[in-house]
Amino acid sequence: MKRRAGFTLVELVICIAILALLAGAALPAVAGYLNSRARTTTHAELERLGAATLEYFRDVRALPGSLAALETGTGIANWSGPYMTSSALDAASGLPSAQVDGWSQPYDLAAASSSRLVLTSRGSDRAAGTSDDIALVVDVVPVRRELSLERLRTINQAVRAYNAQYLTSAPLSATWSSALARLVATGYLPNDPNLASDGFGSAFVADPAGLAPVVRFKSSHVAGS
Repeated sequence: MKRRAGFTLVELVICIAILALLAGAALPAVAGYLNSRARTTTHAELERLGAATLEYFRDVRALPGSLAALETGTGIANWSGPYMTSSALDAASGLPSAQVDGWSQPYDLAAASSSRLVLTSRGSDRAAGTSDDIALVVDVVPVRRELSLERLRTINQAVRAYNAQYLTSAPLSATWSSALARLVATGYLPNDPNLASDGFGSAFVADPAGLAPVVRFKSSHVAGS
């Protein structure tokens, strides 16, 4: 008796049906794995973008208007980056890889205040404002405090040196703009516009208030400064 060669049409249809069922069962698992990997990648990249934003603010004294500004600083005063670098162009979007999330979608940027920037991925559903979003709030207040303290170290060192020479003959004004002008005119401070205010954009104040002659200055935004 001859052996059959190959499959009958019925057997072939059954095999295809079985394969389709197996593929259908596997697809959700594969999709879940890909979304999980994309979410992990996005979380890690948001942390890197947040760190880059802090370094950008430390130099430029402003929040970036786009993620591109972290990589290219054409026309941006005091820019000394790049603060991050894309490894390549994203294959799906054509954008620099560091500027898109794990689903190849560009991140959204929104300034919540002058000190807070919100970086958001729209997540796997690619829709803004849903529970699927992944957001990171970048708070530059610690950098503002750091800048304030750096400037105060320079300023109060100059005040001490000035007072050693002029404390009785020409005491400093308690108004910072006048005191700064005097310290610059006598060579105790450089003519640096950054010294006109603290990291929050406010003038320094005499410490303690009302004491004459003035012996030091502080920032009203930094406790114990």
